[in-house]
Amino acid sequence: PKRRDRRARSPNTSHAAQGHRTTPTSTHATTTGMMRGLPLLITLAGAQDTAFVFVGHARTFAEPAVHSTIKANLIDPIGGDVFWYLSEKPGWDAATESVLRDLFQPVAVAVVTSSEEGEWHDEASTRWHGNCSQPPLPDLDGLGVPPTFKFYKDPARAVDVARNVYAKWSRAWEMVLREEAQRGKEYEWVARCRFDAAWYAPLQLPTEIGVVYAPIQTWNAVNDQFAFCERSVAQQYFSASRILDTCGHDNLPRWYSTIEHGMAPTCLNEHTCSPGSVRGDPVVWQPETFLWRHLVLENVTLRRRTIPAVISRDDGLSRCTELMPYVLLTTLLDIVALEFGASSSQKRTPRVLKTAHVAACASRVPMTIDVFSSPSSNEERSRRERLSALVTTDNIREELTFLLERFNRLREADPDGVVVAQINGNTHAVPTSADEAVAMSATHARFAVLGAEAAATYASIICDYLQRWPRARAVAHVEGLALDVNCAAAPSHLQTTEAALHAMLDDLRLTNPTYSTVSADVLGWQVWAVSHASTFRRLPETPFSSTFRGSGRGDGVPVG
Repeated sequence: PKRRDRRARSPNTSHAAQGHRTTPTSTHATTTGMMRGLPLLITLAGAQDTAFVFVGHARTFAEPAVHSTIKANLIDPIGGDVFWYLSEKPGWDAATESVLRDLFQPVAVAVVTSSEEGEWHDEASTRWHGNCSQPPLPDLDGLGVPPTFKFYKDPARAVDVARNVYAKWSRAWEMVLREEAQRGKEYEWVARCRFDAAWYAPLQLPTEIGVVYAPIQTWNAVNDQFAFCERSVAQQYFSASRILDTCGHDNLPRWYSTIEHGMAPTCLNEHTCSPGSVRGDPVVWQPETFLWRHLVLENVTLRRRTIPAVISRDDGLSRCTELMPYVLLTTLLDIVALEFGASSSQKRTPRVLKTAHVAACASRVPMTIDVFSSPSSNEERSRRERLSALVTTDNIREELTFLLERFNRLREADPDGVVVAQINGNTHAVPTSADEAVAMSATHARFAVLGAEAAATYASIICDYLQRWPRARAVAHVEGLALDVNCAAAPSHLQTTEAALHAMLDDLRLTNPTYSTVSADVLGWQVWAVSHASTFRRLPETPFSSTFRGSGRGDGVPVG
């Protein structure tokens, strides 16, 4: 359905304000008409009282390309104390250890000495279900799980791996508690960090009381490579091992109680499930799934966000090419632009923005590829070709032209109402008219509302591209592309908008494996222009987006 409703916006109606601060313990809406207001979003700055808890193997931490980026882009912008909990004694010489200790000044350091806390055994465990009854193993073939899945041959091994990893979290958390007792006060925030993660940009994270922030990649559940926890829920996050060691119904493991459905996106809240939705969690057994179940059972509010970090492996390769920055937001904006007449293109906004982030990552993490050696595999050769394609002037010009065309289309469309997009592809309830879309936006809570912020948010995407690609402005100048965008407030707008969009989705407690896709067909979104006064869930106005509202919105953006 393509019909659009261009009803005028009510003159006394404004977008939701940002002046609501959540209570220390967040709650979910429990009725169809109850929508939680936007939280007060605070951009992280210096002088934060944060505990940075590094857990695991040191791996590439001693490489300057890794530890220098952690210090410059994670520790220094936020501020706080550093804790090290190492899975084994690292192979650092005395000089290297001295440099690292001087740089990070950890307040506590521990090294695993017990074999029970060391690496999991190669052989299959016979007690993976602990003291609980053994649940039946999943039929991975019947579920269509590919043989390349890490735990395809031995699903029970996933439980052993998770128990090992999350037990270390628990021990590391005890270090934080001891430090808090000694200093006489709790930290405000607690970050779970990896030693081998390289940060290609500073962490800019709007923060909300009572939530855990995690990277957007979900692998059917919750990415466990990084987390930024408000103190009131930090203990719940670091106690994830409890779900593996306690029993539930019929003496089965507690985590197993609701992991009984297929891999399709699911909905846990009966009041926000659309007709045809499946209740429950994906059946795939993996550490991220168990962490997801634990957070749900502990009633912890999750916020999944773009985190500018990549794992840097021992073989000298980082995962820059796996970045997916702002994937939901950019996909949504693409669908909106297409609805208002933008030309269809194979170059979607998520892919264009990804190239800028991959380039920024590759330039700041020189371990990404050893360009002086011959490629050792087809995979490495393909990776090099993809990175090489990013550095051409023609590629930058093509991407900038695409971004500007999409931005101008959204700005010229200037919808009287707001844009409503249905989220989550597992629902069978698809509106057939604008009136029905309005009704569904108030009942099923599966809609992101952009309104006047559509053009502003796309402008912030352009600003992010320019920030990641410093050469882009020079290319635009030579090619005569008009970049009349004042980018000063764009980063804050982009962070705030993504946070609000993810809040809509995460409040439904969706594991949503489609986070990892940029396909509109898979995500199942429908776009409508409806009356602003008829909606409840909306993305916020910000100082950046205010320049796009009012009579002057079609006259361009102030030059920065």
